[in-house]
Amino acid sequence: MTLEILLRYVHFISIFAIVGSLVSEHLLLKKSMTRAEIARVARIDAVYGIAALTLVTAGLTLWLGSVGKPSWFYSKNWIFHTKITLVAIVGLLSIYPTVFFLRNRKGRRRDGNHPCVCLHNVADRVGPAFHHSTAGGTHGAWRGVLWKVGRRERSK
Repeated sequence: MTLEILLRYVHFISIFAIVGSLVSEHLLLKKSMTRAEIARVARIDAVYGIAALTLVTAGLTLWLGSVGKPSWFYSKNWIFHTKITLVAIVGLLSIYPTVFFLRNRKGRRRDGNHPCVCLHNVADRVGPAFHHSTAGGTHGAWRGVLWKVGRRERSK
């Protein structure tokens, strides 16, 4: 009983940590960012990753670990399967921005300056059809950007 309550609290706190990190990333993202700003977003993205792993671990333990309700209770519920599918899709969508942040959080050009990194919104390239999904709240939509290293580096 105590383990079940602990796992449910960890699961619930992980959800709040994910929402908080996504809101923080959303507020910090701009079209043009310095390496220091990217490093800050990368640290917040690390919090997101840890919270997501904790969420999935606690959820799978509650589902398959014989803690709390029996596994058939969740296995036969179509809403539960929809939630798991959405978590998997959001996790896959978050891989590309995470890799970008990890690659670009450090590094200097040969002249010692920190180049600026430009972020172009996908909606600018895809069109107005994409605009409705950016308010959807998923991790990929919050960070729905096509990442390109700034043109300033190529022109010099």
